Formats: sequence, structure tokens, C-alpha cells
Amino acid sequence: MTKVILAANITVKGGVWRHLVDLGRGLRDRGCQVALALPTGASGLVSEAAGLRLQTQDLRSTAKADIWHGHLADTYDRQMLARLTIARRSAGAVILTEHLPRSNASDPTALHGEQMRTFGAWPTKTIFKRSEYALCHRVVCVSEASRRFVMIRYGLDGRKVVSIPNGVECTAAPAAWPQGLPLFVAVGSVIMQKGFDVLIKAATCAAVPWQAQVIGDGPHLAPLRKRAELTSGRVTFVGPSKDIGADLEAATALVVPSRWEAWPYVCLEAMERARPIVATNVDGLPEMVSGGTTGLLVNPEEPAALAGALDRLASDRTLAERMGRCGRERVASFGVAQMVDGLLGVYEEALDRVRILDAVTHRA
Repeated sequence: MTKVILAANITVKGGVWRHLVDLGRGLRDRGCQVALALPTGASGLVSEAAGLRLQTQDLRSTAKADIWHGHLADTYDRQMLARLTIARRSAGAVILTEHLPRSNASDPTALHGEQMRTFGAWPTKTIFKRSEYALCHRVVCVSEASRRFVMIRYGLDGRKVVSIPNGVECTAAPAAWPQGLPLFVAVGSVIMQKGFDVLIKAATCAAVPWQAQVIGDGPHLAPLRKRAELTSGRVTFVGPSKDIGADLEAATALVVPSRWEAWPYVCLEAMERARPIVATNVDGLPEMVSGGTTGLLVNPEEPAALAGALDRLASDRTLAERMGRCGRERVASFGVAQMVDGLLGVYEEALDRVRILDAVTHRA
């Protein structure tokens, strides 16, 4: 029985937590012995894992395993570097998943407006990430765009980096199409990355009636909520939600005006519910959203283009419904089973590589 440790330095729910749970259950169902390694402050997640019959252990544990698989919620997580160093000595193979490798912290391709790159950030992060990747047998990215970024940005061999997208299970039939004034929903942390300020600007350019709700919390909530008041109620920030699924079912479409993005679960959830997506043409989003088929793609930082796309869906219900149906069909190719199978293949390949290298070393 293969023993797998899935490690993440997280304390609250989010996309990485959902990924860990889906992967943990999938590996367990395929006969692996699985444990989730979490920090001491993750008591809520530990309790939830127990309810799902998933074992947990402290992130600082040095327990031996066949596979130690780390997950980066923050690509610049310094604590995980120490965990990787220990895992390299205690595990058969070490795998690392980058859930969002590109950010504005040191990468000029993600800078916004008048932002200046922090002095010294580029070489410092380069050294840090190369040191981190050197400890891994394989690096996993959740989109092909992220894979290309990691390879080019840090000069990694393409054979070491693989892309395996997150997946969801389509179960219940989509809800009935919403009635009334077209409603667009945006979901995520209220931070600069998500581009909700661009959505506010787009509302002032709109030519047809529609409303937009931003669901989530974050450091920019108060100032953006204040700015949204200038849209006369067209855009509202409603804070966190307990049922994103219901919010998506009440929407005409999901809007994702992000400045950078790898592979957000909310897009999969929207497609699962047969809702089209209006998204920016950045990173992994065009791999998820087939422009003109399952939604519409616009360039980032272009409020007028975003307004035009929202106007188009708001004024053409037939088009919106057709795109939603196509999204429902497309999301079937992004299943949890495919994700688990892909990662199992990575584990087996990495272990085989380690065994070969060990045999060569012993003969020498």
C-alpha cells in the first residue's frame, strides 16, 4: 500500500483545501494510505477532515512516506521550503504543486498600473524557487499556462514539470435559468489580483441594464464597496457567502476580471451549473473558458471590453443559455477522477525514477 502525505500550510478553506480533500479521498479510494499534513492553526480543517474520514498529522511531522506531496497556496511560502528539505530525507519521492505560481510580488508580467517592482525581488525569488524545485522530483501546475510560466521563469527542464488541472464532479442537474434583470456574479478574495475594480469601471460603460454582485471578503472590500456606490447600485459587494452554488444558480453568468489566475474552482462550479463565464484572457482562464462557445474572453484592464461582453450576454438570453449548456458538457472533461489518475501517474513515474537512480548509485 502506497503511503502518501498531502501537505499544505493553510488554516482556512479555499481552493487548495478543496483540492486536498478531493485528492485525499480519491487516493484513498484507490487503495493508498493517505494523511493530510496541516499546521497547528488549522483545527477547523482537521475537524472537517475527521468528518470525511481522512487522517491528519502536524505539518512539522517527520513521518516517513512513499510520496510527500506539498501544495503551495502561496508560491513564496518560506515555511514550506523547510518542510521540503525534511521530506527529501524522509520520503521516497517529493512532489510539489504550484496552485498560483505567477504573482505581482516579483514578476513584472503581473504588475498593475503604476506599481513598481520591489527592488531585489526578482533575483531573490529566483534563487528561492530554484532551491525549492531542486528538492522536488516533480513539479505539478494546475494549468498549462502555469507550467509554461514555471519552466520559462525558473529555467526548469520540461520533463520535470507537468500540468494536471483541478477537477469537479458533475452530479445534480443544472437549476432552471434565472428570471428578471440579468445578474452577473464575481467570486473571490477582494484583492488587487481579482480585478474587481475593473468591474466597477465596466459598470459605468454599460449600455444595457444588468447588475453585478461581488461575493467574497478581503483587504480591499471597504474601499471598493465605497467606489461601487458610484455605479448607482449596478455593482454591489455582498461579502462572503455560505452557498456559492446557489449564488451561481441565481446568476446569468460568472464574471472573472482577474489580472492573473491559474485554474479557479469557481469557473468549474459555474460550468457545472450550466452558467457561461466572462473572463480575462490570462494564464489558465482561456484553457477553461472556450471563447465564443462556453463564454466570452476579454483582455485584462479593459473596462469597456468587459462591459461589452456583459452587455452582450445580458441582452441575448439565448446565447447565454447555449454557452451555459456547452460549459456543462465541457466540464465533464475536468473530473476529479482524471485529476487523481493523473497524479497517481506522476507518483509512479517519480518513484520509478528514484529507484533507478538508487540502483545506479549502489552499483557505482
